[in-house]
Amino acid sequence: MKPEIRRIIATLDAELERHHRAFFTPYEAAKLLARHGLTTVTPSDHGWTVRNLIKLGHLPHAYQLAGPHSHWVIPHSAARRFLDKPEADYGHAASGVKRRTKKRRK
Repeated sequence: MKPEIRRIIATLDAELERHHRAFFTPYEAAKLLARHGLTTVTPSDHGWTVRNLIKLGHLPHAYQLAGPHSHWVIPHSAARRFLDKPEADYGHAASGVKRRTKKRRK
């Protein structure tokens, strides 16, 4: 892992702990990283710099709340280390929606 990416992850982890937060959105993370001088953010960015880091695999602990096509969140890098599967794999279960099952005929 590149040293810049390690610094970004360490900065996000430290800020999560300092603010007692469970996660940041990409937009919040982009603004925070710009304040620390680690990225540049324009007003029209809307967190795309951080989303691109996530999609390139540089923030492997980031996940989508309710599976594909949902909001990205960036938790502490150690937060999901102990889970068997990332929450994004659960799809319907992570969003709180119960899956419909067909009733079997006897």
